[in-house]
Amino acid sequence: MGIFKRFVTFSLKVFLATIIVSITLGGSIIVFFVIFGIILGQAASSLESAQGSRKVLYGKEDAPYKFASIPIHGVIVGDTSDISDPFGLMSDSLAYGYDVKKKLRELAQNKDIHGVVLSINSPGGTIYGAKAIADGVAEYKRISGKPVISFISGIAASGGYWVAVSGDSVFADAGTSIGSIGVISGPYQFYDKVIAQDGGILDGGVVTQNGIETTFITAGKYKDLGNPFRKLTKEELATMQTMVNNEYDGFLEYVSSRRNINKGTLRDSIGALVYDTKMSKEKNLIDAVMNKEDAYKELAKRANISEDAFSIVEESPNKGFFKSLLESRLATIAFREQFSSPLCQLTTMRLVYHGDVAAFCK
Repeated sequence: MGIFKRFVTFSLKVFLATIIVSITLGGSIIVFFVIFGIILGQAASSLESAQGSRKVLYGKEDAPYKFASIPIHGVIVGDTSDISDPFGLMSDSLAYGYDVKKKLRELAQNKDIHGVVLSINSPGGTIYGAKAIADGVAEYKRISGKPVISFISGIAASGGYWVAVSGDSVFADAGTSIGSIGVISGPYQFYDKVIAQDGGILDGGVVTQNGIETTFITAGKYKDLGNPFRKLTKEELATMQTMVNNEYDGFLEYVSSRRNINKGTLRDSIGALVYDTKMSKEKNLIDAVMNKEDAYKELAKRANISEDAFSIVEESPNKGFFKSLLESRLATIAFREQFSSPLCQLTTMRLVYHGDVAAFCK
């Protein structure tokens, strides 16, 4: 009864707070109900079991040997402090590097787990987020002595590829895009002769006399391929370019050491383009093209475990019925239509990301 009373009290406070937020954001009814419902859902789920659930991805549930699959899907960030996502609606499109590192540290102590597969589908993200995962893999292998493979399906670009090469081997599914070994910073926008400014919270805008100039700082051949814009001072450009180059050198050094590819080849020949699986294999960016099941069997082989004696498991948190219901796709879309993508918050960082970051903020 005490828990129920606290929940009711909390709900009333949330109701009042949501009214204030909704009015501030323009009085949108959709915003009101989505925010209120999601916060209530999170509160309700906290009353349910907080235990995670283990899902068997491959093999029999009672198989004597188990391997852990760690999903690294979406944009890679460091931790929750990188992104303003109070309702957790972006959790399916973000990978938190330090959370993955923590998970790897836990698995290293788990004698029931005989190896790890990094399941990657990511365009990259922050440098420290990607490096945190790579460091976690190195720590896992040092402590446990067990194999780690990377399996890419979809894309492993920039930071996604940084993570992939941390595994003992890199396997890719058919139709996968790989590469973009480079660093990007920006866009940095210059509003030339502002003549009007609207300070609205969501719909604010700027009117200029001479338009808006956008500049990207890049390292890696073709990293800004398709950028239609190009004003910073020469000193600013030189300083920022040096910063990007320093990060790029670290990226190159890591890929070179992990894939045994000469840094000159990476810099001048491979560059920051994205390649298909055939070209990636030819350039030694990956070890083989295979489907997921074959990659799992390859991991088992490296652990000296027969094909019929293992399963691949993945642990996921139990969101609870209420939170799962309120995190339905309809609610998520309604919320995202009111707020810009969390990627907008990363545009001023030096990123190992493939794609047009600015496109998320239009």
